[in-house]
Amino acid sequence: MTCIAGVGPHGKVVIGGDSAEVGGYDPTVRADVKVVVNGPFIIGFTSSLRMGQLIEHSFKPLPVPKKPGSLVRYMVVDFIDAVHALLKDKGCV
Repeated sequence: MTCIAGVGPHGKVVIGGDSAEVGGYDPTVRADVKVVVNGPFIIGFTSSLRMGQLIEHSFKPLPVPKKPGSLVRYMVVDFIDAVHALLKDKGCV
């Protein structure tokens, strides 16, 4: 189980994640992180360590639109589709 949480008071964002990895019933502490910074994004991930590495080091997000009201569409369509395409191309999906 992974726990990633964020809070954004007063225009600042703080986000963090646990460091646990579980194989069967044996938990271990991970050396790498589950929350990464990629461009203007802070991204938390779970499940595959490989997916997290790709999101941190290979993912190139499209520029964030400046048009008011377009951020939700960008995240739902453009951002997620780009992440999915990367993970599929690298054999993770």
